[in-house]
Amino acid sequence: MLRLEHRQMRRVRRWLFGVVLLVSGGTGSVLVAMPGAESVEPDRSGLLVSGTQRVRAQVPRSAPITAFSNQGYSLSLVEPESQAKGGKDGFAEIEVSVTLDPVIEKTRFQINSLASGQISELAQRLARRARYQEDAVALILGWQARNIEYRLDRSLDQGAVAVFARRTAYCTGMARLAVALLGAVGIESREVVGYALDGQRGPDGYHRWIEVFYPGQGWRFADPQATVDFVPATYIRLASESVPISPQTASTWAILEQGDNHLPITSDPQLPVGLERRYAGEPVKGARLRVLLGLTHISSSHEVPMLLGPEQTTQRTTAQMPGQDQAAQAKTKPISTAVAVLTGTSWVQSRTIDRPIVDFVDLAPGRYTLSIGEHREQITLDERDQVTIDLRSDK
Repeated sequence: MLRLEHRQMRRVRRWLFGVVLLVSGGTGSVLVAMPGAESVEPDRSGLLVSGTQRVRAQVPRSAPITAFSNQGYSLSLVEPESQAKGGKDGFAEIEVSVTLDPVIEKTRFQINSLASGQISELAQRLARRARYQEDAVALILGWQARNIEYRLDRSLDQGAVAVFARRTAYCTGMARLAVALLGAVGIESREVVGYALDGQRGPDGYHRWIEVFYPGQGWRFADPQATVDFVPATYIRLASESVPISPQTASTWAILEQGDNHLPITSDPQLPVGLERRYAGEPVKGARLRVLLGLTHISSSHEVPMLLGPEQTTQRTTAQMPGQDQAAQAKTKPISTAVAVLTGTSWVQSRTIDRPIVDFVDLAPGRYTLSIGEHREQITLDERDQVTIDLRSDK
């Protein structure tokens, strides 16, 4: 299976003229403790998120796609207004919606397994302190994201035991290890095959994730390298692993419209930087700042379905070839050099801009300066503030 690669975070600590600099790659952050200021430990946590996402996509008519729903995810088939030629080389349209309503009632958890072995021992040690199943799942998948490196090598065994011993895998091995770890503490889960359309964060391609069962509530998706208790609306579930591929159908996977109104609520120390988890009523630790950006703020040289703001859409007409080598696909995606910098009294925190929305969470009350290129904006935040700055018309 082709893995939609989510950036692996890397941190480099350097001392430069009395300044401690921590760099996180991809969509992570940079936090600098200024000389003479109180040292601030950077936030290395994932995010708790809420809101909605939706995607309308074109897919090969021959793809094994059926209507499907679970807790938070819904896929439906839509007849296009104008049909392409019929038959196996035609296309169909689908809609996927993801609803991240807060989990109102968490599932009480107790380890229910007597399994032995290294995988079971680790899983039981990780989940021992969890009161709720949501936390047990986050602790286990958080460990996996921190410790299992993504590596696309189809010659290597992707079974759970081999992946655990080797500490590398692509999406198939990631899913199988996650199912094994969760099963070791009595949490039912299963692998899911699908196609990931995500031109903003990585190449398109066939992908594999998991589905976790919560007693009394139902099944929820999760991607061990990206999300807990949900997957993005760009993830298309397939009803079968048997997917016909031909040059005629390979280019028909495409996002037609995309809307994203999901937003971070607060940080989650159970997850590493880069992972997102569905919000479940955890205490909010500070103010939130969201910045909506225009295309001029984003460094990009290829056509992607750019979000112009919450619930706004744009068009996309092309997709990468399914089955294309991951390394070859990665070469087609430029690295963003634009950065949003938020300066407080004693620290500077930045976000690499690779999408038109930038979020800062858990901010203490006070005055801040937001810097993006030549743009400067003064902001005053009170406790629990939720502030949005719209720069989409800024030149």
